[in-house]
Amino acid sequence: MPADLHESAVVADAHNDLLMAVVARPPARWASFFRERWLPQLRAGGVDLQVLPVFIDERFRPEGRCARRSG
Repeated sequence: MPADLHESAVVADAHNDLLMAVVARPPARWASFFRERWLPQLRAGGVDLQVLPVFIDERFRPEGRCARRSG
Protein backbone atom coordinates (compact mmCIF):
# COMPACT_ATOMS: atom_id res chain seq x y z
CA MET A 1 0.00 0.00 0.00
CA PRO A 2 2.66 2.69 0.85
CA ALA A 3 4.46 2.06 -2.45
CA ASP A 4 1.17 2.36 -4.36
CA LEU A 5 0.38 5.62 -2.57
CA HIS A 6 3.80 7.03 -3.42
CA GLU A 7 3.40 5.98 -7.06
CA SER A 8 0.02 7.70 -7.41
CA ALA A 9 0.70 10.82 -5.30
CA VAL A 10 2.41 14.06 -6.23
CA VAL A 11 5.60 14.31 -4.18
CA ALA A 12 6.68 17.86 -3.32
CA ASP A 13 9.93 19.08 -1.82
CA ALA A 14 9.72 22.40 0.02
CA HIS A 15 13.25 22.93 1.30
CA ASN A 16 15.18 26.06 0.44
CA ASP A 17 18.58 24.32 0.50
CA LEU A 18 18.27 23.80 -3.26
CA LEU A 19 17.87 27.51 -3.91
CA MET A 20 20.76 28.40 -1.61
CA ALA A 21 23.02 25.82 -3.30
CA VAL A 22 22.16 27.14 -6.75
CA VAL A 23 22.73 30.83 -5.93
CA ALA A 24 26.04 30.01 -4.26
CA ARG A 25 27.38 29.43 -7.79
CA PRO A 26 28.16 32.13 -10.34
CA PRO A 27 24.91 33.27 -12.04
CA ALA A 28 26.08 31.86 -15.37
CA ARG A 29 26.10 28.36 -13.80
CA TRP A 30 22.69 28.46 -12.05
CA ALA A 31 20.76 26.68 -14.80
CA SER A 32 23.45 24.09 -15.51
CA PHE A 33 23.94 23.32 -11.80
CA PHE A 34 20.22 22.75 -11.34
CA ARG A 35 19.88 20.75 -14.57
CA GLU A 36 23.00 18.61 -14.14
CA ARG A 37 23.07 18.06 -10.38
CA TRP A 38 19.72 18.65 -8.69
CA LEU A 39 17.18 17.67 -11.32
CA PRO A 40 18.49 14.09 -11.63
CA GLN A 41 18.50 13.74 -7.82
CA LEU A 42 14.95 15.07 -7.51
CA ARG A 43 13.72 12.71 -10.23
CA ALA A 44 15.54 9.73 -8.72
CA GLY A 45 13.86 10.48 -5.40
CA GLY A 46 10.42 10.60 -7.00
CA VAL A 47 9.96 14.34 -6.46
CA ASP A 48 7.38 15.77 -8.86
CA LEU A 49 7.22 19.34 -7.58
CA GLN A 50 9.83 21.70 -6.16
CA VAL A 51 8.45 24.53 -4.04
CA LEU A 52 10.91 27.13 -2.85
CA PRO A 53 9.66 28.78 0.33
CA VAL A 54 10.43 32.43 0.82
CA PHE A 55 12.70 32.65 3.82
CA ILE A 56 15.53 35.12 3.87
CA ASP A 57 18.37 34.34 6.25
CA GLU A 58 19.17 37.21 8.64
CA ARG A 59 22.56 37.83 7.04
CA PHE A 60 20.87 38.58 3.71
CA ARG A 61 18.39 41.13 5.15
CA PRO A 62 20.29 43.57 7.32
CA GLU A 63 17.91 46.43 6.43
CA GLY A 64 14.83 44.33 7.17
CA ARG A 65 14.10 43.74 3.50
CA CYS A 66 15.34 41.47 0.75
CA ALA A 67 18.68 42.65 -0.55
CA ARG A 68 21.19 41.03 -2.83
CA ARG A 69 24.81 41.87 -2.36
CA SER A 70 27.43 41.67 -5.06
CA GLY A 71 30.94 40.46 -4.50
